[in-house]
Amino acid sequence: NPNQSSRLSCKKPCSLHTNCANCTSQAMECMWCSSTQRCVDSNAYVISFPYGQCLEWQTADCVAQNCSGLRTCSQCLDQPECGWCGDPSSTGKGLCMEGSYRGPMKRVAKQGQQSHSHDMSLEPGICPKDKGFEWAFINCPACQCNGHSTCVNGSVCEQCRNLTTGPHCETCMPGYHGDPTNGGKCQGECRSCSDFIYSVHTRKSASSCNCFPLNQ
Repeated sequence: NPNQSSRLSCKKPCSLHTNCANCTSQAMECMWCSSTQRCVDSNAYVISFPYGQCLEWQTADCVAQNCSGLRTCSQCLDQPECGWCGDPSSTGKGLCMEGSYRGPMKRVAKQGQQSHSHDMSLEPGICPKDKGFEWAFINCPACQCNGHSTCVNGSVCEQCRNLTTGPHCETCMPGYHGDPTNGGKCQGECRSCSDFIYSVHTRKSASSCNCFPLNQ
């Protein structure tokens, strides 16, 4: 059939896309959440992130990842322009920021040029080594417990606190919800969904509280 080749192929579900470029190739149907590295249906944003877990998203052209939006060291170091500043607790908690192997860097506007034109300047004071902070650009610090435990044997989380569990204290214990990555909190009760754009009810699961339309 000559018209068969012109038929539209079935579109791939948003959730199966694994990077920004593939995710946003389907016009405005999918959106890429940079901070969680997830592709979701644009019409299902509220259900996918009921508590605003997505810190930044893209629906068209993919732009360079904003380092500050990345919550774990591994996500941070996946971006060539980002480095990780581990805090003195040595529990895996820290901040992702622009930098190089030499240390953290700061954008400085060029005088007499357009505002979007910047130079990069080395700023070691942003992650001061003399105060116990540790700069990582190639490899993450061995202890990665998201701020909820210290380590034994260098890299094994000793005891996850603050209602967290998992090899890196990266999830909430059964019966609790939240995002415990990088010092985030777990909670025990579902919050109201009344602030969303449609009438919903809450349903509690082991690690999250989700809001669903009443007609589901």
